[in-house]
Amino acid sequence: MDLFEELEKLGYDAAYYGDGPFSWLLDCFSVLSYAASKTKKIRLGPAVTYFEGSYRHIIAVIKALSTIAILSNDRVDARFGFIKEDAREYWSRFGISIPRAKERIERLEEGLIIMKELMKNGFSKFKGKYYKVDISDFKPLAKMPICISAMGKRTIEIALKHADIWELSYLPPEMLNPIIEKYREKIKNIEISLELDVVIGKNEKDFKKKFNRYLKIRRTKEEEPFVKSAIKGKPEDCIKKIEEYLNLGVKRFTLAFNEIPTLEGIKIFAEEVMSSF
Repeated sequence: MDLFEELEKLGYDAAYYGDGPFSWLLDCFSVLSYAASKTKKIRLGPAVTYFEGSYRHIIAVIKALSTIAILSNDRVDARFGFIKEDAREYWSRFGISIPRAKERIERLEEGLIIMKELMKNGFSKFKGKYYKVDISDFKPLAKMPICISAMGKRTIEIALKHADIWELSYLPPEMLNPIIEKYREKIKNIEISLELDVVIGKNEKDFKKKFNRYLKIRRTKEEEPFVKSAIKGKPEDCIKKIEEYLNLGVKRFTLAFNEIPTLEGIKIFAEEVMSSF
């Protein structure tokens, strides 16, 4: 739990926590409420959360995010995603029925419409395919940037329509660039965020040791695109990779360090990479 305080001391802009019923996670919104009480500057939010009625009703999600925003003095990023099709089985083990992709996407868009109306006006009278609300006085009322993690055509359209931040995940520059170029004219008022793994070593020997461990943890091979996308190597290598992404138009980075509970990589990155930007 001290991780949030440590990240703030090291100068990270934000810290996000996963949402789901799984054994390796505590309850996301409880953790974020705790983090809000222990920090003063760092932004907080779910890694992604979902508008899935069988897990969290949309009003419960909006209420929780708004409450944490109030507790943290408006330091919340509202981050939403789409549960992957092949992950539906894992959720079903908890008795949570996750609908097919088309319905998940439609539910998220309806939820976003309601959330934006509530944040703007404090009320919403919405009648959609899945959600019908008639809310005249919603509290607590808090404004927060909306980030949508989207990779497919339809989900990208929703992100471009409703998000302040559009997040893509694990794409090396040669795969990311065509996507950004395709939507270049539509993203003038949207920030591009990129989710990536980080593997950083003090020197080449330290990096190789950590990278081999990373490949085992990830159960993957070096030639996989998401491995190629990673910010990895010595500090100077990481700086060059970040500059490459910045030149493509990326404004934010959501970083995953696969070595917790040790904080060595997180500290090296803050002290020797972040200080260059």
